[in-house]
Amino acid sequence: MYDFVYKHKRWLQIALLVLIVPPFALFGIDFYFRNTDAGGSLAKVGDVRISETEYSQALRQAQDKMREMMRNNPDPSLLNSPQLKESVLNELIERKITLSHAAKAGMTISDSELQKMIAGVDAFHDESGKFSRERYRQLLQGQGMTPAAFEYQVRTNVMLEQLRNAYSGSAIVPEAVADRLLRIREQEREVSQVLFNPADYRKQVKISDADAEKYYTEHKEDFVVPERVKVEFVVLSLESYQRTIQVTDEEIKKYYLENQSRYQTPGERRASHILIAVPGNASPEEKAKAKGLAEDVLKQVKANPKKFAELAAKYSKDPGSAEKGGDLGFFGHGLMVKPFDDVLFR
Repeated sequence: MYDFVYKHKRWLQIALLVLIVPPFALFGIDFYFRNTDAGGSLAKVGDVRISETEYSQALRQAQDKMREMMRNNPDPSLLNSPQLKESVLNELIERKITLSHAAKAGMTISDSELQKMIAGVDAFHDESGKFSRERYRQLLQGQGMTPAAFEYQVRTNVMLEQLRNAYSGSAIVPEAVADRLLRIREQEREVSQVLFNPADYRKQVKISDADAEKYYTEHKEDFVVPERVKVEFVVLSLESYQRTIQVTDEEIKKYYLENQSRYQTPGERRASHILIAVPGNASPEEKAKAKGLAEDVLKQVKANPKKFAELAAKYSKDPGSAEKGGDLGFFGHGLMVKPFDDVLFR
């Protein structure tokens, strides 16, 4: 028994950690300690009955699992299908029968073995890495379980796994195969052997340097190690990969709608200006003079728009654009001061 627990220790830890998830409670604590017919009985397995409440909770759990599986393609009709209901009931019956058979076979887990399994669960350890009885009770209480109910559930799951492994690990051997194996096992062979130890003959062999050189000269190819190269490589062929891909028009349209920004070019404007600038601490007289100059330049532009570049080169205080006739080039929305930007993109 302990060998089985030790070999499946990792599996047991994973199974026990499921208690962190609400569905771990399975059918509820009450079903481990009572066997009433509350709400009526749907089936009877030996002396144990399967109540309607127990069946309803198992069905609800199965429906929750199906909803999780069908998140991307829900089908409400399957949640109440006769096939699902029959499958849940059959699973309950099979579980009861298996547990009954295990009990009759004398399968059990000692308290010491159970203690070792529970103490080995990381979720029940404190900060020092040791088993904490207080943390153990808190986690179980958070799931609405008592230590007795949890320990019973652990015993039950291990017994079921033990019994299933016993049957799944066995096989039916045909009589002809068994007879053949028996005959092979009963066969006998008579063997004679002679052992030659090279060390016994090495002292009798006398090889001169001339003999060694002659042999080497005549068998040089036996002493040459062929040149070898170890190479690891991966061939990536876009053409080969493309032949395996089939893209529909609907997929192309969906991708385009989801990535429209990648296929759009933001609007831009090209403008020219003549900058009449004054210092930030300019006096009212300096500001009035600059405004008068700007109004005079504006009159000249309106009178002869073709002279804009010439006037920009003469009056503009923008060193980057004045020598280009005031040309600022192309630029996007929001890059210039707001009044200028608003007029330009209006």
